[in-house]
Amino acid sequence: MLRAELRRAEGELEDRCWAPPPGLQQWLQLTHEVENRSYLRKKQQADLQLQQAREACEKLRKKRSSLVGAFVSTHGKSIDDVDRSIVEARTALNEVTQELQERMHRWKQIERLCGFNIINNNGLQYLETALYRNANGRPTGRGRISSSQDDLSIGDDASICGSGKNYDEMSLFHEHIE
Repeated sequence: MLRAELRRAEGELEDRCWAPPPGLQQWLQLTHEVENRSYLRKKQQADLQLQQAREACEKLRKKRSSLVGAFVSTHGKSIDDVDRSIVEARTALNEVTQELQERMHRWKQIERLCGFNIINNNGLQYLETALYRNANGRPTGRGRISSSQDDLSIGDDASICGSGKNYDEMSLFHEHIE
């Protein structure tokens, strides 16, 4: 019984001595920055959507203030369209806000578990430069890997792996990781 408790205590002590592998901090920081950039794009789109809804509402208000416009706007679909655009803009902003809250909670938990900073870092450009250098300290010539479908153009017939230069860059990337 005493030996089992001793083994359990030793196991817990070893678990507390865990140290993250070298480079993990920078890779997590890069991941955070890529997620943050995606969030900023979504927020910008939601803000634009809200601005467009406000402008449509203002146009409708001006239209209704005219004599002919009051009659036409009460019988037209423009009120429904403006109302729908306001609801959609509000929904988009709520989704972005919830996503931000979830992301911040998740990254703070990861920071706490790893014991190092992730959110406060040197920025995306520095991290990409630091992480995508070959063993000689020279850049691999690799551009950033697309972080989402947003970066791929519709109708792009080229494969992500592709051939030629893209394939070489991907193989260098995989060699760097291993």
